[in-house]
Amino acid sequence: MSLAALGCMFASPVRAADDPAPVVLEPSSQWVVDFAEDKCRLLRTFGEEGNRHLLSFEQHGPSAWFGFIVAGPKIEEFRPSRTEIQFGDYPPIEYRGGYTGINDEYGAALIYSLLKFPRSKGQDKVAPARLHSLPEIDPAQASKIAAITIRQGKRKVVFNTGKLTEAIKVLNQCSQDLLNSWGLDLERHRTAMRLPIWTNDAVIWERVRRRYPDRAARIGEQAVFRLRAIVDEAGLVAECTMLEATIVQKLESPACESMRNARFEPALDLQGRPMRSFYLTTISYRIN
Repeated sequence: MSLAALGCMFASPVRAADDPAPVVLEPSSQWVVDFAEDKCRLLRTFGEEGNRHLLSFEQHGPSAWFGFIVAGPKIEEFRPSRTEIQFGDYPPIEYRGGYTGINDEYGAALIYSLLKFPRSKGQDKVAPARLHSLPEIDPAQASKIAAITIRQGKRKVVFNTGKLTEAIKVLNQCSQDLLNSWGLDLERHRTAMRLPIWTNDAVIWERVRRRYPDRAARIGEQAVFRLRAIVDEAGLVAECTMLEATIVQKLESPACESMRNARFEPALDLQGRPMRSFYLTTISYRIN
């Protein structure tokens, strides 16, 4: 595992006297990108000694989506079902599929398995400039984010991150480099016409849903897994890997067994030839 280090307070709006003051946290470290074997993490700490907080972005391959964790003492009373996340001035995200947890070093944590920078009104009409065919977190969007706000009702914690541009670029590069460790041709993927298209996903997901492991269901265990499928030139799954995104006790996902029957339209290179490629997805096991 290798690590790469990357080297404004807000004016307070008028508020009612009984409203809690926003908690504003300044960085206490540089951004660090963890180039791990199966994932990439972008990490930074905030706050003074005794009040340390952590922000973490996580990816398991090239994608515009990412896992997100915020941890620290000021997060203890926050609950995912009532919490909004706001990246810069983009519209707040009301994501109800998060989890609470405990980080060994920083304490209470909010864990989000799948987030994406939202687009401003009208932005969907203009495709972001891309230098290659692989999906990624949009650096242009990251350049407009200088703070991340966690809000629950009138309670608000603001992380003054500074612009995320360079940090997100390194995270994207780390995620793309994972293709080399999977035995795939990164350069062919940079100019690919398309990535694999899953054609029977509804059937496979229904099988996975029905097979919630009994031992885990009995104890109400919930978990998040990342699934990585290597799809061959014929559109068949040649390899399947499940990675735990949360700590698991008894929950063993049967998804890879079901993926034996998955069918894809294969990826196509620049010349339109089928090529060996990948498909990534996230599986969340939740007890309603």
